[in-house]
Amino acid sequence: MNAFEFLFSFYGLLLGLTLVEVVSGFSRALDARDERPMGLILPLLTGVMIMDIATQWGSAWRDFREVDFSFRYLVAALFMTLAYYFSATQLFPRDRSSVKSLDEHFFKHRLAILGGVLFANVLVTYDAMSKEYATNGADALFWTRMAANLYWFATIITALVAKSRTVVAIALAANLIFITYWLLR
Repeated sequence: MNAFEFLFSFYGLLLGLTLVEVVSGFSRALDARDERPMGLILPLLTGVMIMDIATQWGSAWRDFREVDFSFRYLVAALFMTLAYYFSATQLFPRDRSSVKSLDEHFFKHRLAILGGVLFANVLVTYDAMSKEYATNGADALFWTRMAANLYWFATIITALVAKSRTVVAIALAANLIFITYWLLR
C-alpha cells in the first residue's frame, strides 16, 4: 500500500461516515415531518453537504495521488473530516429536541453546522490552492478555481450570517446549483 492509498482510505472512510450521518439525519427528519415541518433550509443544506463531500472526495483523488506520507496530511485529513462529521451530527435534531421546525433547528445550530463546513473547506482549499499556485503559478485555471472557491465561500458565509430564512434559502440554493454545475461540467 502506497502513501496515497493509506491516506485516501482513512480520508474516504471518515468522509463516508459523514455522508451516512447526513443521509441518516435527513431520513429521520423525513420520517418526523408530521411532527416537525421540514421547511426549505435543511433539505437544501443536505444537498450542499452531499455535493461538497463528493467534491472533497474527488479533489483528494485528483490532487493528492503523488503525495508522500506525512503526519501533516494525516492530521489535516483528520481535522477536516472530523469538522465535517461534527457538522453532519448537528445538521438535524435528535429525538429529544424540542424545536418545532427544522428551520428553527438550523437557526439555533447554524454556527456549529456551517462553522464546521467552513473550517473543513478552509483547510482543503488553502492546501489545494497553495499546491496549484506552487506548481502552475497564477495561470487561468488557478484564477478559475479561486473564483469558484470565493463564490462557494460567499454563499456559505451568507447562509451563516443572514437573519432571513429567504436569504439563507437563496444562498444555499445558489451554492447547490453552483456546486452541482461545477461537478457535472
